[in-house]
Parts: sequence; structure tokens; C-alpha cells
Amino acid sequence: MSLTLVDIGSSVSEYTVPRDIVSIANGTSNQYFALKSIQTLRKVSFESPSSLTYLGHYSFYHCTHLSEVDLSNCSSLENIGSFCFAKCYSLSRVIFPTKSKLEILGISAFCEVDSVSSYSFPSSLRHINGESMEYGCFSYYQGNELRFNEGLLSIGSCACIYAYCKYIYLPSSLTMLHPYAFICTPNLIEIFGGESISYSIVEKALLSHDETILYAYPAQINGTYYVQSTVKIISFDCFCFSRLQEIIIPGLCIEFKGTPFFHMKSLTYLRIPKSVIKMPSEVIDDCPNLKNLTIELENILNLNYQSVEVMTLGNETKVINEYAFTSAVNLRFIIIPPSVTNIGIGAFQGLKMLQCVRIYGQPIIGNSAFLSTRISCGVDCYSSLIDPLIASGINRNSFNYCCVIHAFQNNACFRMLFDIYSFIFLLI
Repeated sequence: MSLTLVDIGSSVSEYTVPRDIVSIANGTSNQYFALKSIQTLRKVSFESPSSLTYLGHYSFYHCTHLSEVDLSNCSSLENIGSFCFAKCYSLSRVIFPTKSKLEILGISAFCEVDSVSSYSFPSSLRHINGESMEYGCFSYYQGNELRFNEGLLSIGSCACIYAYCKYIYLPSSLTMLHPYAFICTPNLIEIFGGESISYSIVEKALLSHDETILYAYPAQINGTYYVQSTVKIISFDCFCFSRLQEIIIPGLCIEFKGTPFFHMKSLTYLRIPKSVIKMPSEVIDDCPNLKNLTIELENILNLNYQSVEVMTLGNETKVINEYAFTSAVNLRFIIIPPSVTNIGIGAFQGLKMLQCVRIYGQPIIGNSAFLSTRISCGVDCYSSLIDPLIASGINRNSFNYCCVIHAFQNNACFRMLFDIYSFIFLLI
């Protein structure tokens, strides 16, 4: 008969799990094993030889005074459940058995355990589960490094999200590494690894094995980064917290997942190549210093351009979509290439900071495209566009001399032709 513990009791400060206990029952965030002692429990140990094989979900969740967990007698332990020690803020020491059968760490098992300085994982560990986008197994870990054991087979989604370690060591034994395993690690300097079928490390970037997906890039590296030329997909939050000033995307890249450039406070320049065919609207969210943006897409979408001051469109750009730049409240300068055939309704509506617009083609101008802008003598265009631009909201005093003089010349030519035709009519 296997015995399962359900309740530790009230106001317990130290607890030793009896040797014949096989498992601690699964719980929830509202009802779990140590709930009645979360304010008093300081140490947990296990009587030798322990029969324990399973620590249930939420077993010691939010035990804020728990400082030590000694699992050294738990050689039969196979699985530590999800959120088992999550939010144990005072936990500074976790002792795994030397001879261990431990194979699985559950989702967020040690989440927000920020007092542990290091983990020494047993060689038996095979899987670190992940799923939550907010809480990973090692979220908020403050140690200098995370060194995973050789023999580990998989690391799940967001397993180390918000971990504050500087170095990560990956084993060559990994057969499955989720693309989001190491996103949003603000202090990360370098990732080390061996030859693996699940990942590659090229110039400090963590990539898929075939080098077509960029998983993560160390946040503490600054300067300019030229993304590997083989990369086709840039993963979700890949550069989150990065100190890079410039990122050069290769011409083979076809997709941005989610918010790859989220919270890049130092990013000043970004080029989005024409090859990108899939990109969410929040792709450049929270990049407050992104002043210079080059977009070479065929259709210009409504992104969060709030910080952008100088916009350059590619020669392949054909359409500026409706209300495309209404979020670009700091936009001052834009060149619209001759390839653009259509400027959508309200495309630049309400941009009070816009100072200079150069239109090198003769696109169709949508209604209210420039409504409520305050351009002061900063529009260069063909004279044929003056009336449509005025109709779209641009003040007639906003046009540069080159535009106006062409308009006057065209009017003079028109009057001359009218006089000639009138003279011919009278002769007839």
C-alpha cells in the first residue's frame, strides 16, 4: 500500500517526511499540502531511507520562510510537481540526492526562488517542463550561472523566463529545446553548449539546429548585431531586454514571432527587409529610443511607431495602408519612393511633429491622409499632387518652392494654350 500525505498541519516550523510516504498529494494555488504552515515552515527533510517518488503540484507553494529543502535521502524521487516550491522567497538551499532517479521538474517548480545561489542537478534529470508565459521553472533565479546536467533531454517553453543569471551551460544531450526557453533574461552574457541535435550557438546567438530560427541573444551585449544570414524566423521576445543599438536582419528572414524586440531600451536603428511576410502589429513595442526605422515591405502596416522620427521606405513599397502611421506621433521626416502607388485614408492623420515629406512618385492620395498635420513648408512632390494633397489635409503653404514654381509654370502653360486655342477659334 502506498501512502500519500495530504496536509502538514498548522504552525509547523520544521517537518520531516516519514520514510514510508510515497507521495505528497497534488494541490492547487488555493489548497495544498503546506498551506496551513506557510508563515511558519522553515525546513523540510525526509527520513532515511525515503520511499518518496513524487512531490505534488503546489506542495510547498508560497512558504515564504522556508530556507532549506534537503532531498538527499530521496533517492527514489522521480518527479517534482508544478509550482512545488514556487514563491519560496527565503529558500536558499536545495540538496538533491547523489544517487537519484529524479527525471522531471514540473512547470514553474522553483519559480521566484530568488535566494538560491546555484543548483546542482542530478545526472538522472531528463525533463524541465515549461508552459507559462509569466512563470518559468527558474524565473527570477539570481545565481551567476545555470549549468544543466549532461543527460537532460528537454527544456520547455519559458523555463528560464526572467532568470537573472549571467551564464547558461547547455548539455549536448538535449533533443528538444523550446524556442522560448531562455527569453527575457536581462543579465545574460553568454550561452555555452556542445554539439546537439536541438540547437546551435553561432556568434553567441542561440539558434535552432539548422540555424533557421533565432531563439535568443544575450541581453548584455551592445553595439550592432548582424543576424545570421541563414535565419528565416526571429522568435518571440528573442531580443527582450537587449542592449543592442542596431540589428541588421538578413534578406532571407520571412517571419517575426510576437514581440522579438520588446523592451529594447537602447535600440536606435532597425531595418525590416522586404522578405518578411509575417509580422504582428506589436513587433516594435516598448522601444523608446528607436528613432530611425527602415521598412522595405510591399504594404506598410500600422505598427507602434511611437518613438520613430525618421522613416525610410524601400523601393519595393507599393501601398501605405489606411491609418498606417497614426501612432508615429514623433515622426519628423519621411521619404515616399516612386514605387508607392497608394497612400491610404488617414495614413498620416494627426502627426503634429511631421516636418518634411518627400514624395517621388505620383500615388493616389486617400481622404484625410494628412489631416491635422502641421507641416511648415516641408513638402516636396510633383505639382500634380498639390491639389490632392491639399484635399487630404495639407495646408497650401506647406509646399516647398520647387513644388509651387512647377504649379505656377503649369498654370502659365495652361493659360498660354487657352489663349492660342481662343485665337485659332476667332480666326476660324
